[in-house]
Amino acid sequence: AMVRLGLKAARSVISSVAARNLFDSKNKLLKGQLEKLWLHSFAVACMGKRLGDELKYENPETLFLMGIMHDIGKMLLLRAFADISPETSLEDQDLQTAIHEIHTTFGAALLKKLKFSRAFSQIAEFHHWEEFFDNSDPELMIINLADCLAHQMGIGDGGKNQGAVSADDLKGSSALNQLGLDPQRVVDIAQETKPAILEGASIF
Repeated sequence: AMVRLGLKAARSVISSVAARNLFDSKNKLLKGQLEKLWLHSFAVACMGKRLGDELKYENPETLFLMGIMHDIGKMLLLRAFADISPETSLEDQDLQTAIHEIHTTFGAALLKKLKFSRAFSQIAEFHHWEEFFDNSDPELMIINLADCLAHQMGIGDGGKNQGAVSADDLKGSSALNQLGLDPQRVVDIAQETKPAILEGASIF
């Protein structure tokens, strides 16, 4: 299988399988939150890789792993709150808001400590940015766009639109504009990728 996949693709799959264990827990309430977060992260990974293919990015497998790891700070904080304050509901809206506001800083710090490259820590820290420029890293913009698509399509953590995404929703995306992608083509890619995401997430 490794020969057929190639070394880079195999490394990405192995890393993803290893990362999957971080999104599991014996605590039922925490497990439910982590499962949703895993589905979202897997969706961002798949769409990031697919967008990379569309842009003829040199290492789309790296984009896959970046998508898996982009919300690692949120995973860390969910685990921390479950351990420190087990009586607090992890679905509490104030808690969810607080985690959302600080997870990027925690994620970047964790990836730096684990000796991931600067590109990975930047994605963890800045993937919610709304404004990008000509000199912005393409990996960061691709994962930002993939993250927006996953949320708009209602896949996993915090999706709000029940699967609906249109070209009009994307026209204001700074990442999409900087990458030079056509909004309708991106919508088509997202719709084509969604069934594989839902099927593939259950395999891991």
